[in-house]
Amino acid sequence: MVAGNFDEPASLDAAFKGASAIFSVTDYWILYGSLLARQQSSANGQSTMLLAKEKGIQQNKNIIDAAAKVETLERFIFSSLPNTEKLSGGKYSHTSVLYAGFFLENYLKPDASAYRPKLDNTKNTLSLAAVGTVHLPMFSAKANTGPIVHALIREAAGQKVIASNTWLTFQDFARTLANVLSKDIEFTNEQPSFNISDPELGQNFADMMGWYIEFNYDGSKVDKSVIQPKDLGVESHLMSVEEWCRKQDWERILDVT
Repeated sequence: MVAGNFDEPASLDAAFKGASAIFSVTDYWILYGSLLARQQSSANGQSTMLLAKEKGIQQNKNIIDAAAKVETLERFIFSSLPNTEKLSGGKYSHTSVLYAGFFLENYLKPDASAYRPKLDNTKNTLSLAAVGTVHLPMFSAKANTGPIVHALIREAAGQKVIASNTWLTFQDFARTLANVLSKDIEFTNEQPSFNISDPELGQNFADMMGWYIEFNYDGSKVDKSVIQPKDLGVESHLMSVEEWCRKQDWERILDVT
């Protein structure tokens, strides 16, 4: 295995040497959340989100430039975002909407409490606050990305796919989890708190939700070129949401009320 650093083009040249297929994906949120990015933004007055965006753009340029040099390359698969500004006619110009879909692994993070059900052991019940009814393309990034990328390699070039297992609302997921855990489920009118200290990030999340409602998570209400995994014949090979739920240690993960 050869290591490559997105910030070091020479290392990418070495990592890509002789490759027939390259799958490229960067992580904006790692850039945003890094202490270095926050220190730089406070020092020079730049927005943390803008700084992370610019760094991500440069990383992707480095990847593409390195891939363009690979004479053996047959397929380049690029994990990207819908052009929300173009598709919305300029209404949503700062929204992050991942074609990769909504990672089920998000439910395992400490900051998922706003949309993760809570457990009431006294009533043997899961409860979920009012988090909206937007359908999201949920899938396991760890279990399902590989089969979808492999299917894209087999297909003709030029496909645009939303990596997802199934489209669910947060309420749908809560029902699935309750069924897996043999719990009852109740939905409350309590408004969830996202505890966002960065006003710019809060506006970004608000724009994201507006985008989801108006254009779909993947922009497919206006961009009809977006296809689903089933169109690649890979749907049956993906781990289901229920199966994924059964593999998690929810006793450790769920907040108990």
